[in-house]
Amino acid sequence: MKNLFIKKSLLYFLRALLSAILGIVLIKICGLFVNPSDYGIYSVINGIYALIVQIVFMVFSQSILRYYSDFENEEKLKDFYKTYIQLYLIVSFIYIMLAIIIIPLVVLFVENYVYRILILLFSALFLIEGFHVISVSFARCRGMAKEELLSSIFEQIIKLAIFCIYFFLIAKQVEAIAIGTICGFLVGIALLKKSWIKPSNIFQGIDKKIVKDILSFGLPLIGVPIVNYILSTSDQLIINMICGEYDTGLYSMGYKIASSLFSLVTTFLITASHSIAMKKYDLESVESASNFVRKLSLVYFMICLPLLIEVFIFSKYLLQIFASDSYMDSAFTLSVSSIGIVFAGYINYTNKPWEMKKKSWMITIFSFFGAILNIILNIIFIPKYGYNAAAVTTIVSYFIVIVGSRIGSHKIMSLKIGPLKMLKLIVITLIMGIYLYFMNRYFVNNIIIFMLVALSGLLIYLGLIIIFMKKDIKEILLEFKKVEY
Repeated sequence: MKNLFIKKSLLYFLRALLSAILGIVLIKICGLFVNPSDYGIYSVINGIYALIVQIVFMVFSQSILRYYSDFENEEKLKDFYKTYIQLYLIVSFIYIMLAIIIIPLVVLFVENYVYRILILLFSALFLIEGFHVISVSFARCRGMAKEELLSSIFEQIIKLAIFCIYFFLIAKQVEAIAIGTICGFLVGIALLKKSWIKPSNIFQGIDKKIVKDILSFGLPLIGVPIVNYILSTSDQLIINMICGEYDTGLYSMGYKIASSLFSLVTTFLITASHSIAMKKYDLESVESASNFVRKLSLVYFMICLPLLIEVFIFSKYLLQIFASDSYMDSAFTLSVSSIGIVFAGYINYTNKPWEMKKKSWMITIFSFFGAILNIILNIIFIPKYGYNAAAVTTIVSYFIVIVGSRIGSHKIMSLKIGPLKMLKLIVITLIMGIYLYFMNRYFVNNIIIFMLVALSGLLIYLGLIIIFMKKDIKEILLEFKKVEY
């Protein structure tokens, strides 16, 4: 079946945009009504929870994305689905048994109300979010971009509605985010029910071969969320221990805004292209897959570089819009963390050769070195320079991961974009940056003018791209239009 990649990408972009808008709305509300100390506690608990979810359910989601086409071609999808249901039930049983024992003990020894309620709510959310992750992965493999978008719309509406009802009518506390998330995921799961193919008897013996494939590819990837946690969220733990909860809240706000802005680009591009890149490698050739990933990488930087310049020059105005004056000291973190998040997004492309060759353990190895470096640098520099140092150490760590992954995989697949293309892109971005710097210094003095100048900068950038990179744009569009999966 022919699948128009550009159309599919737009649908995933809308889905990512909705998530980003909701994230920014929640950040804004918390910035206005929640003090940095409570927001710092939420960030720490949410980071630990997100790590656990990724460790457990990345095995499911990544294996689905990698092996779905194999079982589809062999007409064994019912067995494929059955195995995942069986594994999910096993995980659920183990989790419930552990939760019954561990959670009461944790709550008993935690006196702070915010910590206690968040631990309980995130514990309830765990299995719900896990099933949601699996459902989304199946929907993605089946090309259900429209269904994902519809599900996301209702999911985000419910999440925001429940959040606002609890936050403004019951208590202005950060647990409102977790309560809204639980309700939103339940709605999302219900609307993605068509992503599931009714399997054969789920109580029949488990297929050991499928389990072996799932675990052999997925288990090595457990190291990736651990490494990502160390590279990002662990910063908050170290800041919390050394600088306190207030500074943790300031850092978390800057990092969260940067993440919401740039993950929009990372999410929609990699989501729309993942299964296509895999099929190009499996069904066509290494060069075909390489060319596709190179084009994606160039598009990624075309979008990210001008946004980076905008964030650097207008960080204080962005904090006024998305947070409040209480978080104005997050400006440096917002600016510098944005570079780290762009690097983190690019890692999705440098890791593609290892995913295609089913050598997922290599991804963890390269990421591990970056994580260790991040911990060492944070321990050295945060006590001396404060929470802002964590933003800089994250850039260094992600850069190490990129270099290691690129050097290690160059014999498998060439991901080199081309020095001339990148040079043109950088020069165009710098011209835009000079214009914005001049306008910001002499003319921008309120949010309305900022928005007009920021928009004019993007229009200048777009015009220069069309003039000087017209050939590159045509090649990208031609590559994307000929996708037939």
